[in-house]
Parts: sequence; C-alpha cells; structure tokens
Amino acid sequence: MKKRTMLKCGVIGCAFLFALLIFSNSKLGAAPEKELKVGCIIPLSGPGAAWGIALKNGFEIAFDEINTAGGIKTSKGVYKPKLYSEDDQLKAELAVTRFNKLMQTDRIDPIVYLLSGAAVKALQPITTPKKIILTCCTQSDYEPQSNPYTFRSLTYHYFHQQVAFEWFKKNLPDLKDVVIINPDYTAGRDQVRAFREIAKKYDYKIISEDFFPMAATDFNPILTKLFPKKPHILHVGTTTPGQVALIVKQARELGFKGPIYGATRQDTRTVLEVAGPDYANDFYVNALVPGIPGLPPKFQPFYDEYVKRHGKFLDVSTMGHRTGYEIKASVELADGIDSEKWADAYRKIKIDSAEGPVHYGPPFGTQAYYPIPMTRIENGKARILGLFDPKVLTDAEYLALGKP
Repeated sequence: MKKRTMLKCGVIGCAFLFALLIFSNSKLGAAPEKELKVGCIIPLSGPGAAWGIALKNGFEIAFDEINTAGGIKTSKGVYKPKLYSEDDQLKAELAVTRFNKLMQTDRIDPIVYLLSGAAVKALQPITTPKKIILTCCTQSDYEPQSNPYTFRSLTYHYFHQQVAFEWFKKNLPDLKDVVIINPDYTAGRDQVRAFREIAKKYDYKIISEDFFPMAATDFNPILTKLFPKKPHILHVGTTTPGQVALIVKQARELGFKGPIYGATRQDTRTVLEVAGPDYANDFYVNALVPGIPGLPPKFQPFYDEYVKRHGKFLDVSTMGHRTGYEIKASVELADGIDSEKWADAYRKIKIDSAEGPVHYGPPFGTQAYYPIPMTRIENGKARILGLFDPKVLTDAEYLALGKP
C-alpha cells in the first residue's frame, strides 16, 4: 500500500515537473516586452492648448489600441509604446527645459514629438547630432536638408493653401484680393512667406500682411485697419482655434461678408460655437468633419472612441493618432529603434490611417503626404467639399520658397 502511494506521488511529481519545464521553456521562448518611451513636448496650457491637448489625446488612443493588439513586434522583442508628455506653452525656452527633463529623468527612447516651430529650431542642434528622431507638426521651415532625423508629420501649410486657393480660383474666380493676418511667431511668419508663392502661382493679390500678439483676443484694431482696403478674402493663417473663432465673430460684426480661410486645421465646431451659425458661414478650413460621406474608413472608429473618452472632438487629434501608427510602422520596418535604421524606415512607411493613406516624400523624404480636406461652413453646418491629394513639393521648390 505504502509502495503504491509512493509510486502515485512520484507520477504526480514527475507530471508537475514536466508541466513546469514546458511552462518555463515557453516563457523563455516568448519575445521580451519593453516600454517604448515616446517624448512629447506640446502646449497643454496657453494659446495653443486646444491643439496640444487634442494631439496628446489622439496619441494616447493610438498607443492604447496598439498595446491592446499586442504591441509593436520586432525580432528583438515587443515594444509597448507610452507617451511622456510635457507642456511648453509654445515657448522655445520651455521646450528645451522639458526636453532635458524627458532625456535625463524619464530617459525616453530616441524619439520626441513637437508642435512649436520655435521649439523644433531650438532642439534640432541637440537632436540632430544625437540622431534622435524628431517628429513634428510644425508649419515652420526647419531646414530638412540639414536635419535628416526630423520628420514633418503633417501636411505642410503650403499644401493646404495650394488646395484651398486652387479651389477658390476654380469656384470663386472673381475673388482676387487677400489680406492675411497671423500670430507673431515662427510658424505665422513662415506661413506668410509660403503664401506669397501660392498667391503668385494662382494669381492672387496680397493687399496686406499683418501680425498680432500670441495672446490677443481683441482683433477690432487690426480688422478696422484692414477692411477699408476692401479685401475679397480674409486669410487667418496659423491662428489658434479659439482666436480664429473670435476673428470670425468680430470680422462679421464689422460687416465683412467675404470668405474667411484658416490654413492650419482650425476647429469648425469652435467657430460655430463662438461666432454663431450665421457669422460662421463661409469660413473655410482644411479639416475633417465627422459624419460626412466620403471620410477615410478608419476615421469614424477613431472619432467614436475620442468622443467616448473626451466628449468634444477636435480635428487635430487625428494627427496625433496617425503619428502613433507611423511610429509603430517605422519601428517594425526598422526592426528596432536604432536611429539610423529608424530614420530610413520612416522615409519608407506606407500606412492607412484615420486621415487616409499616408507616406513620406519630398522635400528630402521627410514630409508626410495624405489627402487634404477642403471644408466650408454653410447654413450653419460644416461640409467637406472634397479630399484632395497635394501636389509634390520637390527639394528645389521647397528651398526656393520665399526667395526673391
């Protein structure tokens, strides 16, 4: 009896050891997981907060989706991306401080995302020699020919204006005179420089170029100076969403009835809420509008998740979401995060996104290309007039922008 019991125990023990061995081997064979620490320096307070918060939210949704689906798979292991966000208030000196904190305290991997053009220019002397991938949604000129690790992860405002003024020329051919106003910061001044080329290309006359302080809320002084010049189109350039809404309201109160155009995806809902449906009519912008036929297939699921988490949707959030998936695709293509291989992979990615198909191309292989919407508010509602593929901007054309 004792022998039988001992035999039984031995069999059970062997079975247990065998199972433990199989489990151990399976664990040893599993791909190791590691966190991919992605730095993000954006305005989370101050004039640009509406953009920064929306970008952050879009990134976080993308990374949650990627991690739920198993992470970013490479032969060396599985990366689980996580966003490390810092607020620079659109100030270059703060961006440098925040970057140092991300590198030294959070110890991010060699990738950081920026919004401010001034921040990009302040950090490139650090990121380029160190071969840190710098993805950005700035509209400033950042000399891509000298900064091969910097990628503009949004369509350049030159493309937005090319699409918009080609549409204006075809559909509103009698409107030729443009006044343009911008916040007085790097992207605002670079945007005017690019628009001069668009105006030449499509035969528009710029009758005034003006700038206002970043924190401005009263635009009557600048508008009352401009409207006696009888412009056909008011171009608000890179102005922040809340300021654009105020400009639209104040311009209509002063009697301006022409089209008002924003070149950097200003939010149509904010314009409608602040200016009101009547004043908001004939506001044009390059932004997607939820619930409209013809949207990219991946847009609606992202929109639904965004609204579920955050309530009010902001179009700029799609850029953060798309860039999250660009990071995934580039790491998988590079099979890791070696900076040189990663930068080379970034130039080669082709993915489908909430904004439609995206790839990188000229100038210098660092510019994102994807369909650009043309949207108008009419009868108190935003309506997409079409999605347009931007014309390629060659290296030489980019370098010639704004030169005599």
